[in-house]
Amino acid sequence: MEKYYCDNCRLLYSEEEVCAACGILVTKKIYIEVQKHHKNHNGLDASE
Repeated sequence: MEKYYCDNCRLLYSEEEVCAACGILVTKKIYIEVQKHHKNHNGLDASE
């Protein structure tokens, strides 16, 4: 998943736009890898 963030405020945005908090144009990109965790039969994550 690719997101854009404000270098000043560290807020995430889906596209390049003006930061709602400080008014600076958001141009820095960050790539986020989302992993799916499998639940055990008791409903808890495997790490719990």
